[in-house]
Amino acid sequence: EGSLNNYRSILTDFARTCKKDADKMALVNYIAEKRAEGNSNNTIRTKLAVIKGFIAWGHVNGFYESDFAQNIKLPNAEYHIAERMNKDEVTAMLHEPAPKGTHNALRNRAILELAIVTASRASAICNIKLSDVDFERRTITLKHTKRNKDIEHAMTDSLADILEEYINTERPEELSDNDYLFVGERKDRNDRDRKGGKFGK
Repeated sequence: EGSLNNYRSILTDFARTCKKDADKMALVNYIAEKRAEGNSNNTIRTKLAVIKGFIAWGHVNGFYESDFAQNIKLPNAEYHIAERMNKDEVTAMLHEPAPKGTHNALRNRAILELAIVTASRASAICNIKLSDVDFERRTITLKHTKRNKDIEHAMTDSLADILEEYINTERPEELSDNDYLFVGERKDRNDRDRKGGKFGK
């Protein structure tokens, strides 16, 4: 429903700029208007793709004599490269004290360090099983769903130490080797309530 409303809004906006019938010149003027309003290339690409699709459908179904938008190219997509953190910034972030009231400080730091060392997506880190961690070989295997394959990463001494500490002191003990390495806060909290232990470090 959200997508349909968005498409309807774009088409209504385009129709507003057409003095008479929709045609190629009206579409060119619409694009120019969006640029003048400061719309990015990516925004214009989205709007134009919707309009082009509608006009192509309209031509096939006899509403337009020609597909006048066919030869109008989409603007190039814009890609923004995020700035990389330097070594000092990474070190400072890893040693930043956890906010007051944090219940899973050790788990959160382990996730953060794992993300930095392996440069992996959150989805891959969330899918790590306890059996994927090999302390003897100092490796950890991540399942990258986007590339549809498992990738073995070497663990730094720091990462190995914090994962071992997390598993031995923070992770609920009754979970099997086939369960996920990182558990949610509710599971962690309930387990600690039963044990009468403390939260976080």
